[in-house]
Amino acid sequence: MKQVYGYWMPSTDEHFERLIAKRVRNGGPAEYQDDIREAAYNYVTDFDVCLDVGANIGFWSKPLTTKFKKVIAFEPLEQVYSCLERNVQSLNVEIHKVALGSKNSTVNMKYDSHNTGASHVIEGAGDINVRRLDDLDLPKFGLIKIDCERYELEILKGAIDTLLKHKPIIVCEQHPDTEYCAGKFLKDHGAVELTNVRKDYVFGWL
Repeated sequence: MKQVYGYWMPSTDEHFERLIAKRVRNGGPAEYQDDIREAAYNYVTDFDVCLDVGANIGFWSKPLTTKFKKVIAFEPLEQVYSCLERNVQSLNVEIHKVALGSKNSTVNMKYDSHNTGASHVIEGAGDINVRRLDDLDLPKFGLIKIDCERYELEILKGAIDTLLKHKPIIVCEQHPDTEYCAGKFLKDHGAVELTNVRKDYVFGWL
């Protein structure tokens, strides 16, 4: 484990250290994806609770605590979970060591030690627990961020009842080969695309 720009991360991870260093060189803060967070905040009206799905080491969870009273984070991978715990220590972040999906089950995940953000679900039974967000009885939340390497649609399927109930602002990563999956699913349920920064899209209900 190493500490880079105030964040603890796995010692083998080179990707995030490089991205944050580039952000600093360009005159920005020592943060990751701060620009999409700021874009999303423009549409949020409820700053009590937010969800961070695919929290990794806390690049979103930690700064979200400066805007929201409580952050609920989901991160199943042991290799980054320990870093997440250290990064949000003493902050109002509730961490769930599970993955979210469309059904309660188990999955395997491929861990990328050099770019932990590229770690992803491998279909098939495994040792990582998966829960439907709809089954978790969470409090009302004003924002949910989902960044789970092409597993976003499965997460949305298992969360749609809660999303339609609370109608939060949704920040969802979409790769070119998934943009007609997660985004289309949300639009089919009445959400609209509000803005995007690179491959991160903001959705909401008007």
